[in-house]
Amino acid sequence: MSYTSGSDEFGTLRYEDNASRSYRVGEKLELIVSHCDPVVNLYNQMYAIRNDRVEAVWQIAARGMSA
Repeated sequence: MSYTSGSDEFGTLRYEDNASRSYRVGEKLELIVSHCDPVVNLYNQMYAIRNDRVEAVWQIAARGMSA
């Protein structure tokens, strides 16, 4: 599986015919984004997740402040 056509808000997952494993609808995938600065201020909170648990909730002080 590969991630292509990525932007700040969305991208495309491409499943290769010769993939080493198959995925089922509903399975969780972890995607590591390259950066998130252009869209962080669109939200009130950011959730920090580790090992499938919410470890922290960060308030976005700059919500709606982009020019």
